[in-house]
Amino acid sequence: MSLVDQLAPTRGLKLVAVAAVLMAVFLAACVMVQSQAYLKASAGHAAHRLVDFDAFYIAGTMGREGRMAAAYDTRTMYAAEAAVSHGVEKPTLPWAYPPQFDLLLTALAFLPAGLAYLVFALGSLAFYLTVLQRIAGRDFALAFLAAGPGLMATIFAGQNGFLTGGLVGLFALLALRRRASAGLPLGLMVIKPHLGLGIAAWAVMRGRWAMVAVAAATVLVSGALATLVYGPGIWAAFLSGLDATAEMLRTGGFRYFRLASVFAALRALGLSTGAAMAGQGLAALIGLVVIWRAARLGLPLRAQLGLATLCGLMISPYAYDYDMALYGIGFALIWPVLAPRLALAEAAALVVAGWVATSLSIWLGATSPSAAALEKQVRAGQKPAVVGLLMLGLILWIALRAGGRENGAPART
Repeated sequence: MSLVDQLAPTRGLKLVAVAAVLMAVFLAACVMVQSQAYLKASAGHAAHRLVDFDAFYIAGTMGREGRMAAAYDTRTMYAAEAAVSHGVEKPTLPWAYPPQFDLLLTALAFLPAGLAYLVFALGSLAFYLTVLQRIAGRDFALAFLAAGPGLMATIFAGQNGFLTGGLVGLFALLALRRRASAGLPLGLMVIKPHLGLGIAAWAVMRGRWAMVAVAAATVLVSGALATLVYGPGIWAAFLSGLDATAEMLRTGGFRYFRLASVFAALRALGLSTGAAMAGQGLAALIGLVVIWRAARLGLPLRAQLGLATLCGLMISPYAYDYDMALYGIGFALIWPVLAPRLALAEAAALVVAGWVATSLSIWLGATSPSAAALEKQVRAGQKPAVVGLLMLGLILWIALRAGGRENGAPART
């Protein structure tokens, strides 16, 4: 029995439903506001602070113009971003996405910027929510609330968190049915491969070789298509873009308070790059052990996939607040296994943890009067970057609770 069922006779269920509806309305309003901002900017009527979708649209435009490789050159990309922002802020968005993602953005760039944002945001959000509902069932409202801040961050940044979250969720849905076709969304995670490492590790550890083969074929076919469209030189350009991004990560060019990784947390707390990367390596190893142990214990398949999804956030040092849309997918998968074992306070803490892990970056971004003011706050000290440590602790706690004896007494509420 789910905790929502336990709450049904009380006001708890109604509160969850009302909160979910309010958040849905708020998210829809945010999409419309952002779309209007892009419409004005693309018409030359207003400048705006750069967000990730600016880089998406600029890269897509270069692809449409037949010069996709130029997006991977930092100087060229920064010059294009400066032209878009009209001097509102210093460009800081290098391009390092795999060429497969460029294919989608090139198609979007045939639309005006505002319409492109609307199509991308609403289309990927609809995909994510459809998958989330299929996974969560009657607990959809609760899972939607748990993912809330990650969804907000995705909208504000114009990022691809809905798309990646939906792909991981689709993999889980197909894997629950033991379909080899689960390899298709796994292979499409090549657009952001570090977030798919958790589910990829699960597939290998469980010996799901048909899924792995389909995923590999998807990567190869999509890579061949990108080569055909952009030319073989796109891969050398992509590797140079990766180098530039890695250097930014090492030298503190990213805003650590937005990164949901152990590396960012340790760097913000004053550790050296080497020590922080060692801590990240340990976190990645712990994540892989959790995935392996869940399979060895014979946990329900949902629990295994939920833990693999959450551990995917822990393996790479590069996981942002908008990637926390994955938290909603992991939550929806693991919830039916955890709910009978949780006290009401623990259940509330599990939902609140998703908010704590992401809300700080949204708050800082929303309350800063300008990009320069935000940058000043960041440079003054990025101590709030503790998301990675919080997530690591949360994953370990979930693993322990999910791995409890099946015949143990359920937690008191």
